[in-house]
Amino acid sequence: SSPISKRPPQAARSPIPRRGSTASWPPTGTPPKRWRTPPGAINRDTLDLPRLRQMLEDPDTWVAKVASRFVQLIRTRIATPAFHPNAAQTVLTGHRHIFAALRVAADGERVLALTNVTDRTQVFACNSERLGAYARHWVDLLSDLRVTSPAAGIALPLGSYAVQWLKPL
Repeated sequence: SSPISKRPPQAARSPIPRRGSTASWPPTGTPPKRWRTPPGAINRDTLDLPRLRQMLEDPDTWVAKVASRFVQLIRTRIATPAFHPNAAQTVLTGHRHIFAALRVAADGERVLALTNVTDRTQVFACNSERLGAYARHWVDLLSDLRVTSPAAGIALPLGSYAVQWLKPL
């Protein structure tokens, strides 16, 4: 036997309510060291299902808000042919702080999926030739916001960590 024994990492505290938990979420300031997740320890706690259900039923809790947003994203994705698994996808490079994917369905429907991966507003710009869409008017499928570009193509600011799924009109 080895004189050195490895202890498994201590289970991390998760923001999801756990059985017997009395902590409120979100905490203020820097989380205590015991709440920082060691590698490999995520999703290993036992959930306090009654408390989780209670939080899901209260639309003002962060748990219900996150769940509601995920449901919206999934419903929109299912209803959009360009997000079908067999749709073509092109990752548009050249935007260091924005992940941009152009999805094209078999019927020609296009969706430009943009994600700002930074904590600062970033500007996304792309010409019509690269997008394969000669539209000046776009709609965000997630917010129904209308976007108009001054010329064919697109140029728009994305707020910190913003996600937009844009469809040409």
